[in-house]
Amino acid sequence: MARKISRRAMPPKLADTNEQVQRLRHSVSEQCVSIASSIDTTPPEMIPHVVRARWLRELRKTSVALTILINRLTSGPVAIAPRPSTQRGE
Repeated sequence: MARKISRRAMPPKLADTNEQVQRLRHSVSEQCVSIASSIDTTPPEMIPHVVRARWLRELRKTSVALTILINRLTSGPVAIAPRPSTQRGE
């Protein structure tokens, strides 16, 4: 299970980036649900080919942008978590 790190425990730049990632995740999730609902309740024949093509192009661009961020994060050096103290009394 991932350990949640307090915003106060992070340097300001990391805290800001963390907040941006959380806002993005939240808005992307909400938008995906909304878009899926609209698509599911619209008969396919009512969506003009040109509109469908534009939506697909825009969704693919968004996917590529997210993939670039994911790749950048996974390819960087990884910080090593401090070991828990094994001394008594700490």
